[in-house]
Amino acid sequence: MNINPKQIGELLLHERLGEYGPEGIGEDLDWFRNNWRIVRGLRSGEIRLTQFPCEIICPELIPRHGKDKQWEVIEDNFPAIRSVADLDFIPLLREDQPSLTGKEMRQKAVDDNTNHGLCDAKFVLVHQEEVPEAVHDKVIIFAGTLLSNLASSFFVPCLRFNAGRLILVWTWLGDVSFDSLCVLPRGRSERPLGSLKTSVVRHGFSALAD
Repeated sequence: MNINPKQIGELLLHERLGEYGPEGIGEDLDWFRNNWRIVRGLRSGEIRLTQFPCEIICPELIPRHGKDKQWEVIEDNFPAIRSVADLDFIPLLREDQPSLTGKEMRQKAVDDNTNHGLCDAKFVLVHQEEVPEAVHDKVIIFAGTLLSNLASSFFVPCLRFNAGRLILVWTWLGDVSFDSLCVLPRGRSERPLGSLKTSVVRHGFSALAD
């Protein structure tokens, strides 16, 4: 199908916001109506992305090696958060757990349906005034996006407050323990998130989401 990355980004954004009617999309309604099968195809896997959603919707948030090469996206997820006010922030650890490894953290995110990706992190950043004060001292993990840097180290995006503002940080999945300061965002009425990943898992890393 003839559709460029900008159009895919627009389709995903419209779907995330639930803008299906004339009031939501306005003059774009006819174009969206003609291309809704593409959105469904992206969701079902019938249409394969040549770019991950975060490379289309928020490429400016992906770190770069110098000016020309960005970090490699290994896994990502479609945007799903529609309202920060409707999010629950789930503690990463049970009371009997001192910490989790990066691999264990990502598995828990899949099990709990909290593996949101970088596109959702951007949405929360834009609407950060809606983040409840109860999590202002926490680290919000968006485990659905996995990036690799030039040294083949793996990172996930996280949000945390610094000087009263929410900022994006990239957390290494190497010899790092994820502790009681970490929370995972979850919508209160949310479909299963799943994930998108490269067809071959590179560098010997065991991907955890289907």
